[in-house]
Amino acid sequence: MDDSAKDLVRKVDAVIGDYQDGPRDRLERWRGAVLTWGVGALLAVIAAATIVLIIESHRLPKEMPKREVKPVPVQILPAKPAGEAAR
Repeated sequence: MDDSAKDLVRKVDAVIGDYQDGPRDRLERWRGAVLTWGVGALLAVIAAATIVLIIESHRLPKEMPKREVKPVPVQILPAKPAGEAAR
């Protein structure tokens, strides 16, 4: 590389950083993946538990007294004559 190319690379690295961080070892990659999945699974369990607790807290008790069934009075009226039904 000539001096102008090196100078350009140095200026770009100063602004946006070096895009090549180098290869990470397997253990570090696995640790990051396991940590990410673990946190995600933990949050999913917390969310599910919260939903179950909210649903259970709003459930009606089983010992509620049954409502008394009252008969509904029905009055059957005679049919109207054919001439009056058209009104």
